[in-house]
Amino acid sequence: IDYGKALLLKDLLSVVDNFEVLIKNLKDDSETSKAVRMVYEEMLKLLEKNEVKPIDSVNKLVDPFKHEVLMQKESEKDDGIIIEELQKGYLVKDKVLRTSKVCVSKKVNIGGNTKNG
Repeated sequence: IDYGKALLLKDLLSVVDNFEVLIKNLKDDSETSKAVRMVYEEMLKLLEKNEVKPIDSVNKLVDPFKHEVLMQKESEKDDGIIIEELQKGYLVKDKVLRTSKVCVSKKVNIGGNTKNG
């Protein structure tokens, strides 16, 4: 039952992602916009009720069990620090439901050269 529930919750995450993009692009405070936000809030409550929570990623050291590195950018931060979350990851209870898709730092030395070359 838990496995089937986890599969359903994982599928729901793509719908949540789409709502987040839609809400970012809403420009007005119309009744339709309010309704969209209300449905989104209900989906978040459903996830919370089922012990699904987002993975805290930005400014953390990359964890291969929780994060999937898609990009690397030069930064003043140490190597492997997450500087941007490209797609939110989620845990159900303490297990990874979906990894976070992230961009990590590649430390730049003074003068613009990277640490390793």
